[in-house]
Amino acid sequence: MFLAAFLILPAIGSLWSIKVLSLVSLVLAALVGLAWCRARPSASYRKGVVAFAVLIFGAATISTPVQWDYSALSTGSNVYFRAQPWGRAIDQLESVDGGLTTVTEGTTADGQVHRTLLTNGKFQGSDSWGGEMVAQIGIALTPLLHTDQREQALVIGYGSGVTARTLLDVGFQQVDIAELSQDIVTMADRHFSSVNSKASRHPNAKLYVTDGRNLLLLNPQKYDLISIEISSIWFAGAASLYNVEFYDLVNKRLKEAGVLQQWIQLHHISQEDLLTVIGSVRARFPYVWFYVVGGQGVIVASQANVPPEKKNAFLIDGAAGMKQLLSVYGGSITGLGKDLLIGPKEIDALLNSVPGVPMSYWISKDSTAKLEYSTPRGNVLDDPNVVPNNIKFLTSKGKAQLGW
Repeated sequence: MFLAAFLILPAIGSLWSIKVLSLVSLVLAALVGLAWCRARPSASYRKGVVAFAVLIFGAATISTPVQWDYSALSTGSNVYFRAQPWGRAIDQLESVDGGLTTVTEGTTADGQVHRTLLTNGKFQGSDSWGGEMVAQIGIALTPLLHTDQREQALVIGYGSGVTARTLLDVGFQQVDIAELSQDIVTMADRHFSSVNSKASRHPNAKLYVTDGRNLLLLNPQKYDLISIEISSIWFAGAASLYNVEFYDLVNKRLKEAGVLQQWIQLHHISQEDLLTVIGSVRARFPYVWFYVVGGQGVIVASQANVPPEKKNAFLIDGAAGMKQLLSVYGGSITGLGKDLLIGPKEIDALLNSVPGVPMSYWISKDSTAKLEYSTPRGNVLDDPNVVPNNIKFLTSKGKAQLGW
């Protein structure tokens, strides 16, 4: 079983792994049958029958089908309850840690060809400059409105590699990358180099193929910024990066005025789960801000009161390597500050808005795994009004005033 999972599967894929294991099983069955026949001389005629059956089943196992339909397997029907228009699969890798990782190629409504990175049909990133790149770049830059430090950063979740590339281009001296699946990194650097510049191979980057939480636990490095952009919170195990014990660990690895940035979906999630995510962060960070960038939620948190400042936006604009990335914002990131939805004051008011329910109620812990079991139910929330309704709910106790 160990050989099948860690050697055979990555080498020849799931289909041929099944064929090989099936044939091995048939051969073993045939050997048992032949041994049984030898023990009964009167049944020796059965040897031919057994051998013939092995040949027939073996030939059938090896010959069909030739390969999986990876385009069909990448549609995300198993995740989104209906096929998504990702396009046709152009490359794929299979492994125990990554499952099926595919890259698809499709065409946007305006005729632009774009590629999408998927894990078992679940979206991980895209190179669409007029679409997902706006959010991917903006999510990476949002926390930098709160800090001018550019020494050490940690990116948990490589995805398409845009976040790591953005932090390197903006001037970070060291960017550590924690990615659970080597396949994600391989496919991202192979097919998305035009948007990530193969960030994992940059001389100032260090790649760790491991769980991000384990890296924080074992690596004593202190960071100016920790950026978390893993897959959706309802994926098995993902909620452990939204529990208070994880935020305790983050606090140990952030510098005194260090900043945490964490992506949180606004689609397919209930308002109660949103409160729990925000409440869990707030339980360990006195200062929390919430942005909506390209329709995506972005949490920024710190132990220090480091509000977004215009001078930090100008610092980003002036970074030598940012010209291409800033083109999606018209050359300047100053407008990103307008994506700030709520700040520390509004967040505390929101968490205290339910009569008779204290802020401490909105906390998810490892021991209770509240988000682990609650968030998957959000997948049925497929109404197009879910995102605007969630934004309206988040601002129900006020909207942050930027003051720029």
